[in-house]
Amino acid sequence: MNKGDLGNIIMSCAKVIPLLLKTYPDASFCFAASRSVDVRNSTIEDYGQTQRFRLYHYMIPLKFGTVTFEHFTYAAISSYLLYNRAATSSKDEIEIMFRSTYSNLSEINL
Repeated sequence: MNKGDLGNIIMSCAKVIPLLLKTYPDASFCFAASRSVDVRNSTIEDYGQTQRFRLYHYMIPLKFGTVTFEHFTYAAISSYLLYNRAATSSKDEIEIMFRSTYSNLSEINL
């Protein structure tokens, strides 16, 4: 059951990024925010600007700044890209990988 502690959960997940950068210093990170489901009212959030995405949009820049990463948001699909300034892959290549991972997003323009 959701205890309303989403901010701490996001920051716990974000703690993995510096660990991964030690092994993969040119890694970029892209993630999609899940939609909330209200079982009582039988409703589900739209894809765009979910509650989780709005928290990512606020918290991730505070946590990582702009020295290592360039930040890109995709509000229509509630997704976030931390593009590593040292990346060997282009931003376009990373977006293609992201689309192939989340195939249901293929119809939505980034």
